[in-house]
Amino acid sequence: MYELVRANVRKVDGNGSPFKNAVFGVYDSEEAAKNEDVALARLTTGADGLSQEGESENKKNI
Repeated sequence: MYELVRANVRKVDGNGSPFKNAVFGVYDSEEAAKNEDVALARLTTGADGLSQEGESENKKNI
């Protein structure tokens, strides 16, 4: 069983400006991260380059 974790992520471009629609996958292990299809959740940045909430990819695992 997994515990719920809140993650704040920020993506910027090479000039330090916010980068919209960057997608970060959250995985339960380094091995799992090798397969993008098994992400526990995905975080997508907004216009400010920040993402604080993600959508669960597999709700039965969380």
